[in-house]
Amino acid sequence: MSNPAAVTAANAPTGALRPTPWSRLRDFGRPPRFMGLDLARAIAIIGMAGAHMASFGEVNIWQPETYLGVVHGRSSILFAVLAGISVAIMTGRTNIPEREQMPRLRGKLFGRGVMIFLFGIFCELLAVPVAVILTFYGVLYIVVMPFLRLSVGALLTIAVVIAVFGPTITAVLVAAGLGGGGFDFLIAGFYPLAVWLPLMLVGLAIGRLPLSSWRVAAGLASVGAGISVLAYGVSAALNGAEGAAVEGPFNSDAVELRTPGEVVVHSLIASYPHSGGTLEIFGSGGLVIAVIGVCLLLARPLRWPLIPVAALGSMPLTSYTGHLVIIVLVWGPWNLPHSSAAWAWTVLGLVLGCTVWMMLFGRGPLEGIVKVASDAMVADARPVQQVTESVKKPI
Repeated sequence: MSNPAAVTAANAPTGALRPTPWSRLRDFGRPPRFMGLDLARAIAIIGMAGAHMASFGEVNIWQPETYLGVVHGRSSILFAVLAGISVAIMTGRTNIPEREQMPRLRGKLFGRGVMIFLFGIFCELLAVPVAVILTFYGVLYIVVMPFLRLSVGALLTIAVVIAVFGPTITAVLVAAGLGGGGFDFLIAGFYPLAVWLPLMLVGLAIGRLPLSSWRVAAGLASVGAGISVLAYGVSAALNGAEGAAVEGPFNSDAVELRTPGEVVVHSLIASYPHSGGTLEIFGSGGLVIAVIGVCLLLARPLRWPLIPVAALGSMPLTSYTGHLVIIVLVWGPWNLPHSSAAWAWTVLGLVLGCTVWMMLFGRGPLEGIVKVASDAMVADARPVQQVTESVKKPI
């Protein structure tokens, strides 16, 4: 006599069967997922870990041995642009969401932002002496909500306006002595809103493009590289004429520079990591856009060899938090290894751990918690229709 359960299982579609480690490995990074974005996220995480754990100096274009110093500042900027792309994917990909979809989408973004913020608080409580990005990163998911229904052109226009005028306004306000509480966190902190909001808006605009197209990927790589070269070239020329830029956090620069004219000039031409200057936004922003384009181009032909690295990037919250936990467990609170070897071994451990976790469970552990919180913020548990919903065309 036949077993009904066995017959049902035999006739069930492959997608209904419980995934195995090998099926997860085989299917990882296939459409509709963009493995190139996972690869770019991995580069951001590896770069931030390098900025925290190794001792890389300032990049000198004529000294190749300094090139690893590129991790400073640009890694977190790459993280911010990728956050904007993630928001676009969550809210319709190339389709601008309709008004009736907005309450649900806001709820999901709010839940996601709150959980990321809480993970950031946890990371700060670890007492690792680094500027934790997750708290501000979580806030960005909430701040970006009013921009979800804008066209690509509108998003880019607003991003450029904020990038040009925002750093100057921030510097003037800080130089005037304003500060405290939320102002220090959002406006004058290590991750000022005038820098990170335009980067996230650029990411949101990129996420509205057909990223599966190699032409789009090639365009991102070439346009991003062009913007970066132009911005850094202008900064080098202007800083060469005015003297070397003052090093240090942007909020300190604004206070140390004496005259209003110096404040304005510095906020425009500074391009060194975490300067918060307009040319840093364009220089580093263009560079990370180029990186995203290259990652999208490489992901398909090199899919199999890149899977372990992309697996790390598929769980960025887990891997970011993980590298801070490793630091505090191995080197103790308020200590950093300042070792390239420590960075390399930590990255290797994260790559192996994330690959095994992906094969066994799929979604990263912290990413799973964020998804539960995000889904809990909406009354209807059905997934957001990203492709089949009615589309509002950009104007």
